[in-house]
Amino acid sequence: MLRTHYPNFALALPLKPDEIPIFIYRDVVPESFAFDLDFLRRNGSETLGFEEFMRRSNGKGAKSKADLITFDDAR
Repeated sequence: MLRTHYPNFALALPLKPDEIPIFIYRDVVPESFAFDLDFLRRNGSETLGFEEFMRRSNGKGAKSKADLITFDDAR
């Protein structure tokens, strides 16, 4: 069996029902970021705010395909 540190979604494998991928951006290039957002939209993912992410992480809220996007601007 293939073992990796990559999450399932990075290998086009299905997520577990309670998993929500978190994308962390540093040094954002606008064109690349726009491409990523378009990819998520085309694939039916809903980008969550932090409060909704926390509700879903605690087993509450709708169970749609979702993601969380964060930005790390610390230098």
